[in-house]
Amino acid sequence: MNATRRTSKRPNPQVSRGVHLYSQRSTRYLPACPDVFCRGVLCGTGVTVRCGVILDILLLMKTIRTLPPKFLAAMIAVLPLPGSPLYDGDNQKVMDQALADLEVYKKAGVDSILFENDHDLPYIQPPLDEKGIVLMTKIVKEARGRFDGPIGIQMLEAANITSLEIAAEADLDYIRVEAYIFAHVGGSGIINGSAGKILRRRKELKAEHIKVFADVKKKHGSHSLTIDLDIKDEIMQAEFFLVDGVIVTSQFTGINPDKNDLVKAKSATKLPVLIGSGMTAENIQEYLPFADGFIVGSYFRRDGKFLEKLEPERLQAFMNVFVSARKSILHSGNIASMDDT
Repeated sequence: MNATRRTSKRPNPQVSRGVHLYSQRSTRYLPACPDVFCRGVLCGTGVTVRCGVILDILLLMKTIRTLPPKFLAAMIAVLPLPGSPLYDGDNQKVMDQALADLEVYKKAGVDSILFENDHDLPYIQPPLDEKGIVLMTKIVKEARGRFDGPIGIQMLEAANITSLEIAAEADLDYIRVEAYIFAHVGGSGIINGSAGKILRRRKELKAEHIKVFADVKKKHGSHSLTIDLDIKDEIMQAEFFLVDGVIVTSQFTGINPDKNDLVKAKSATKLPVLIGSGMTAENIQEYLPFADGFIVGSYFRRDGKFLEKLEPERLQAFMNVFVSARKSILHSGNIASMDDT
């Protein structure tokens, strides 16, 4: 067995390795693991010891869930929750719709599921309605029992701590957050950076296995407050503030991001870079080399519209292209640094 190697830095992985959703705080490796999110787990490349405490690993092994290279996270837009203006009073309908979408995604073979309260228009900043939180928690707990892969959650608008608390209670794997660093103006007003609060609450909950994926220069927001900062600057700050991955979008839902932003993102960090908007059956093959993961929702819905009904035919059309293209790109080894693009 290789000698133990100590390091105070994060691993320096190559682009688009498999993703292990686990704690970021490992400092010992036997041997070093190249996987993107491996922070001390038992993985396919060998035995890895988290802080030298084997028992800690053994107790948590059963909860380790892995995302493949170039993973696809499919978004479920949960119907209006209690407390929102469009809520119609039928909790069971809300749950049934979310779980029906889950079954469609499972059948299609997506890698991960991301739940969002997208129908709670107009969005408000926390605190959110307690009854709505209870129902969302019930939905994702039920989903956890039906889906073996990683599950994430985002609660709008910028209810990042709420997302984390639901994730911890329901045994989810990651949260998508906005305004992780710096501030911007969202639909509900000014949203302040929340990295410190998120990670301190994660520590309190003993939920450091839950990953934090942060939007940078997020869609549906004004970033005039940070107009002097390039996307690279924001990503470097997010990494400095211990984020687990960054998400790049366009200005609005359904529009693909600027490739130049993706090139900058890949040059700024060795953390995983996800695309969070605008992926379609027509452009996914073109964008596959640019990112480590893809969050897709709008394209799977009627006419490609954000809040329309999920259409299995559109989903399958996307999957046909995505699975084939991903297999081809991984087989060819075309996952080099974006410096080569």
